[in-house]
Amino acid sequence: MRTLRIILLLSALASLAACASPPYSKQGATREQAAADYQDCYSLGSLEHYTPGKNIAVDDATANCMKARGYSSAMRF
Repeated sequence: MRTLRIILLLSALASLAACASPPYSKQGATREQAAADYQDCYSLGSLEHYTPGKNIAVDDATANCMKARGYSSAMRF
């Protein structure tokens, strides 16, 4: 029973660590650079979403922006 609790705790901590990282990675980019680029792309995506006549989903615009900057979708731990 104690082993099960330890395993569950470790998996919960790993999940929290994954949520703290940006969901994109690029060769040579630090976590801070990726987070700053993600925040910038998310802001641009939000602006496009709320611009009348564009109707672009924020997640789609963010993903396109990150791909244009050379990032690929990833889950970091």
